[in-house]
Amino acid sequence: MKIKANPNWKIRGLAVAAALFLFFAFQPAYAVTNYMFFSVSGDTSRTSVVQGEYLGWGANCDVGAALTWEIWVDVNQNSIIDQSHDIMIATFEAADGDVGGDNGPPDNNPIPDGWYITPPMMLGIAPAHYIFKVTNHVDNSQVQRGLISIALPSPPNMFCGRVAIAGHPAPDSTALRNIWIEAKEDGGDNQMWTALTDDNGLYQINVGPAGTGVQFRIQPVDIPGYIRPGEENRIASGRIDSVNFAYGLPSDSIYGEIRDGYGTPITTAVFGHCNPRFPGPNSRDFTSQNGAYRIYFGPGEYGSWNISLDPTGLVPTYMCPDGDEIDNSINHSLQHDFICLNANAVIYARVTEFGAHPNHQYIVLAQ
Repeated sequence: MKIKANPNWKIRGLAVAAALFLFFAFQPAYAVTNYMFFSVSGDTSRTSVVQGEYLGWGANCDVGAALTWEIWVDVNQNSIIDQSHDIMIATFEAADGDVGGDNGPPDNNPIPDGWYITPPMMLGIAPAHYIFKVTNHVDNSQVQRGLISIALPSPPNMFCGRVAIAGHPAPDSTALRNIWIEAKEDGGDNQMWTALTDDNGLYQINVGPAGTGVQFRIQPVDIPGYIRPGEENRIASGRIDSVNFAYGLPSDSIYGEIRDGYGTPITTAVFGHCNPRFPGPNSRDFTSQNGAYRIYFGPGEYGSWNISLDPTGLVPTYMCPDGDEIDNSINHSLQHDFICLNANAVIYARVTEFGAHPNHQYIVLAQ
């Protein structure tokens, strides 16, 4: 799973952003990443957040550095990332000065300055202990910090339901517990409220007053080896029950490796998309792990699919290959590898509006 951002982030809480700017404007930037902070409703000393408060975070880094962020649920609450117990619920690539936010929260400053700082966001993340970790790709320096999310008291809206997994009847603490469920504002990324399931697969997403009357897209995360159920759309209005999801067993898959021009696997996270060219199935987003990916399909999902990689996380180090059309109704268990040629030249572009600095964002493509 990844934190998916929209290029048209509507930043709320401008006073919070201004406070952050004043706080960090005269702080020195260091080449090594060794400092991380949270901003909770403008307070950079807090390490806990109540669902519905404005949350932002950031770290120092090399000027213009590319960064990988990871967000983990600290299941055993020992403040250490333990992959045998803890759960990574988000990973995304970012860079100092990147305000696009194609795969995660953008930097709030378009000028590389040795800081990556997100805008304040309304993230009603599930009540739990978390660990945020960032890696600076210039020198591979890392830093991490814990954050506690506290349940919103007396939430005016709730989405409630049950998650089922084929072959795992409830209760099942190993399979059904701590499944991440997201409710994202439909048509934007201004609000996201989440929950974690219990041993029976039950969950409750609290939604604050700002979500009342808003339509949300609700969906659980991918679980390796299963078909992720499609999203449900609901309008937040009091308590809404029976928003249920069922993971099915796959009957087919597309898998492969993502390698550079020398045949070496690209081990950083690469994002991709798989979209059907026929009615019925849901689109699928995927993230590579250690240079490999796999997409699962159910019995009713045979046909022509477009599969492609997202340039974020590849550019500018690699060229992003063209997408391909694959028909899994003809051949099954297909292997499809991506080769991302190593970049050895740079084309620079400058965009102006009437000869001045632009007031809008632009995407510049070379194909």
